[in-house]
Amino acid sequence: MTGASLVGLRYTPLFDYFVDKFSDTDKAFTVVADNYVTDDSGTGVVHRTPVFGEEDYRVCIKNKMIQKGKYLTVAVDDNGRFTEVSHF
Repeated sequence: MTGASLVGLRYTPLFDYFVDKFSDTDKAFTVVADNYVTDDSGTGVVHRTPVFGEEDYRVCIKNKMIQKGKYLTVAVDDNGRFTEVSHF
């Protein structure tokens, strides 16, 4: 199986804490590809964190996972604790 064969597949996130925040898009939990991810260095798989990474932000905008200029969910506070998860 190649990474390219996974592109477009939807997945259920391991932690569902913020799923409701992305209910307005069907692209949020979808496998995408970009040329900054390669298979000759590391695993060839990366997660997306558009609020903390320029490339991640660009890829999410390009794939309509988020909208430019809209509020982005920040899942952790300054201490690295989940912001909206009470049992952590």
